[in-house]
Amino acid sequence: MNSTIAEYDDFIGDNKASAANEVRSLIKHVISLLSDINMQERSSDRIVRAHNMYTIYTLLFLNYTTGYRGVKSPLRNFCDYDASIKSLLIKDKDNVDGYMTRIVHIPSALAIQLEYYNEYRKSLMNML
Repeated sequence: MNSTIAEYDDFIGDNKASAANEVRSLIKHVISLLSDINMQERSSDRIVRAHNMYTIYTLLFLNYTTGYRGVKSPLRNFCDYDASIKSLLIKDKDNVDGYMTRIVHIPSALAIQLEYYNEYRKSLMNML
């Protein structure tokens, strides 16, 4: 039994999923890119880079935590997220009729990140 468990220790989910060390490496890389952005610089380029990296970080968090596979417009509408019960409507394989929509539970760490991102998004909308 131990050999079977050890065989799968490097995987998150099933054996077709990314290895845990690859996910950690990706997250560290994205965090380092965020850290490298000079927050004192007041240019549209810096704002765009910071926005893109923060959004990518949040989407990676969402994707790896829930298995969400949204490609074209991930988390299209924040109304799909219910913070009170920590759930999210996922429509990644859906079509217009909503037949393939499913509900997933959001872990606490992701719920916190989504709240941060939602506040960021609101302040960005006010700036624009």
